[in-house]
Amino acid sequence: MSKVNEKRRPTPAVIIAAVIIGLALLFGIVFGTVAIVRSATSLVLYKNVGLDGGVVNYLASTYKQDYLTYLRRDLGITEAADTAEFWSTKSTLGEGSFGEAMTEFVSEKIKRVAVGAYLFDRYSRLTKAERDMIDAAAADVLAREGASERAFNEAAAKYGFKYDDMRRAARLIYKMNTALSVIFGEGGYNLAGGGYTAELEEFLASYSRVKLLYISTEKGYKRNDKGEYEEYSLSAEEREAALGQIAEVRELIAAVGTGDRQMSSVMFDSLIDEHPFNLSYDDTGFYLSPASAYTEGFATAEDGRYASVVSTALSLSVGEFGEADIPGGVCFIYRIENETGAYVYSLYSDFFDDFYADAAEYLYDKALSESISGVKIKKKFREIDFYSIPCNWSLAVKI
Repeated sequence: MSKVNEKRRPTPAVIIAAVIIGLALLFGIVFGTVAIVRSATSLVLYKNVGLDGGVVNYLASTYKQDYLTYLRRDLGITEAADTAEFWSTKSTLGEGSFGEAMTEFVSEKIKRVAVGAYLFDRYSRLTKAERDMIDAAAADVLAREGASERAFNEAAAKYGFKYDDMRRAARLIYKMNTALSVIFGEGGYNLAGGGYTAELEEFLASYSRVKLLYISTEKGYKRNDKGEYEEYSLSAEEREAALGQIAEVRELIAAVGTGDRQMSSVMFDSLIDEHPFNLSYDDTGFYLSPASAYTEGFATAEDGRYASVVSTALSLSVGEFGEADIPGGVCFIYRIENETGAYVYSLYSDFFDDFYADAAEYLYDKALSESISGVKIKKKFREIDFYSIPCNWSLAVKI
């Protein structure tokens, strides 16, 4: 974390995200935020960054809503609600209740906020122009909602914060959003400059390099007079042969490690030659990662035709074979070793177009996660009843 970007270029998107969170509780908008205080009233403290009780309550409400959104939207737990009954329900995600899981989630998020704000201040400072820009944007958003600062303060008093807290929060969420580019450069540019080989190889390990053997039961490929592959419909005999070959490949894969005739990398490659899938990468393999745009595009192409191929590929260990059913055939998958420094080779450029940006996010998230153990928590923080603090959506008020 010692190499930082000396020249930052704040983007309007970052600024807008920063200012809108100041109105989250007032107008029911869901965002995460933080306010920094440096006083004895801090309940959460990381080095010289402290969060007082009002800020902690605001954050708790925000991240409590985030947790509910995660349960409902991402996990499909439709019964998730901000009620005592639901929070006391035994969690289906692990030990304890949903309420206990929510408390842990909220607490960790608040700690990460303190660390992230500190990292920005360690490497940079807000300029006067940036502060004025954020404050003006916050005032404009408030004005568009037809509310005055006084009305805001009166409405929010019961929740333990004022508009000035939200205005400072807007500045600090800007810091949070900008810290990543301050450290690693826009789009992870600093990582490409050298000196981060170990970190980049660590992130590369999250990619699965796989070879794909697609045996179609509907279509075949043959070379034309120009040496190019053309698609054609299989005859009944060819379809029966394809089904037989699928059965044989399954048997060979099942025999791996038994000492009997079994699938090998050489045999797999020869079968790929018989059933070309992508002439650009049949020999080298595909690099797939949950974070990459290429992988997402591959998984969603043709109405999600290859989604099962991607999910299977990402679940395999090196040297392991897998299988995914797709419309019109079967795809066998073989994971092989990554090539050191693969992300720098033009041969693989399709897979690594966003590699440095994704690596920067990974490393920043890792830095936050590893640093929260150094966050100091006061006794009063542990006494906060997160169950009684309503979520953002239920705090909307009329002015």
